[in-house]
Amino acid sequence: MRVVLCRPAVRLFSAMRSEATFNSTNGFHLPAPPGTPLPYFTSGEVVRGFGRGSREIGCPTANFSQAVVDDLPPSFATGIYFGWASINGGPVYKMVMSVGWNPYFKNQKKSMETHILHKFPDDFYGFQLYVGICGYLRPEMDFSTLGEKFFDLQ
Repeated sequence: MRVVLCRPAVRLFSAMRSEATFNSTNGFHLPAPPGTPLPYFTSGEVVRGFGRGSREIGCPTANFSQAVVDDLPPSFATGIYFGWASINGGPVYKMVMSVGWNPYFKNQKKSMETHILHKFPDDFYGFQLYVGICGYLRPEMDFSTLGEKFFDLQ
């Protein structure tokens, strides 16, 4: 894998120096599963997902294309991660990301869904999303109800 540090990546890398602050305000996190390379940087165009994040859960997500998901290292474990994100090289914000199959919804393909901890006035489909994944929060979980999933998100 070749890493190219463009301006958005440099800004993400700078934000990662504040990871200790993010961890202390976010609570605890787990060590990354064996073989999961952290920190991990990736970028790609924001594409339409299933529309469930905003509509059903009230937690909008920015979704990467399947090509970006398929480029994850084979050892990259599914689960919930935290880090930093930037849209089109703009300001850097905290984010959480689900990597996996979303067991509650029984997805057929692995996805990468990023929830940026910032209120945006508009959708940004077609924009470039840059992320720096810093740490691992927990493995994927199945929920018996949508309410349980919502409670976990809070």
